[in-house]
Amino acid sequence: MANVDRANGFRPSKSLLGAPWTSLVRSYPAAATGRTQAEAGNIYIGSVVSLDANGDIVPAVTTGAVLGVVVACGTKNSDTALNTDNNHRYFDPDNLSKRYIKYDEDGYVGVVPAEGCLFSVQSSETGKVQGSTGAFGANTGSTTTGNSAVVIGAGADVTVVEFDTSPANDMASANARYIVKFNLHANAIDATNA
Repeated sequence: MANVDRANGFRPSKSLLGAPWTSLVRSYPAAATGRTQAEAGNIYIGSVVSLDANGDIVPAVTTGAVLGVVVACGTKNSDTALNTDNNHRYFDPDNLSKRYIKYDEDGYVGVVPAEGCLFSVQSSETGKVQGSTGAFGANTGSTTTGNSAVVIGAGADVTVVEFDTSPANDMASANARYIVKFNLHANAIDATNA
């Protein structure tokens, strides 16, 4: 049975730390400076990100240190009597359907650290086995769904840890999904103090 081509970036799958991965989400700013290209500068749910020199989130580049994967996005929200903390929210109470941050917007993102989690991702190659490596492609995504369209191909950014055992996932066909770990990552706590 052929797999459906449903690239949606990286999705947290399991924790390496023994805790639920949902407890690993950290908030980071995503300033428009440093994200200048319309396509590559957008930040989507499932995007791989790193920190720039100013401490802001930017889309990661292959072979670089990865901070983590985006699981939530929000722009700076309104200042009301009930909403006075605008600085660290990765959701926007004025627009809960916000699913990506455009390259020219300031915002906040919720990031699952790469160092403590395994991620499910679609591959553009067939025949990967446990221990195989792969690289994530250029940052792309859908401005309609807000989902990343990044898949893994040839390279060494990630290592396949196990297979995604979903009944609809045929490991011998194109567009198979794998559970992977990032090979080069930034420490999530130290990175914020850099």
